Amino acid sequence: IDGSGLPVSFTTSDAHGPYVTGTHWTTTLEEPPTDQSITWGFSTPQTLSHIYIWNHLSTSSPASNTGYEVTLFDLTLFDAGNAPILVLNDVAMQPNTAFAQTFSFGGTVTGVSSVLFEIEAVEFSPDFTGLAEIAFETSVVPIPAAVWLFGPAIGLLGWRQRKNT
Repeated sequence: IDGSGLPVSFTTSDAHGPYVTGTHWTTTLEEPPTDQSITWGFSTPQTLSHIYIWNHLSTSSPASNTGYEVTLFDLTLFDAGNAPILVLNDVAMQPNTAFAQTFSFGGTVTGVSSVLFEIEAVEFSPDFTGLAEIAFETSVVPIPAAVWLFGPAIGLLGWRQRKNT
């Protein structure tokens, strides 16, 4: 989400750096890894097509247990009214990789206000889990030129017609 642990102007083909405090999201011992979730919210609704996830890299202290990595998750996309738009269940993820894993939404999904990531399984840690980084593929849905050119005129014609009747 913030690019920490990745090169400046990173792409999804860049490797994430090893664990350093502040470059990964890592859970605490308060709850088991499979009771953990993240909700990402957007200030305005988005059009999304993919999520890219760099799995946790448990390669250095204090996170030097390779069992932290998420291996199965659920993902739910919500609209502004908190109604589910798209639900992906039991999505498998590869552990022990420094590169982004790509997960498609099967096309573009419009009106996304938040995304819930729920962890279903981790490699083998009974205590911790985490992620190194995430990114979303966003799309801007262009408004056809005809709407820009004729939209105001159609509105004006509609107003005039109502006024004359």
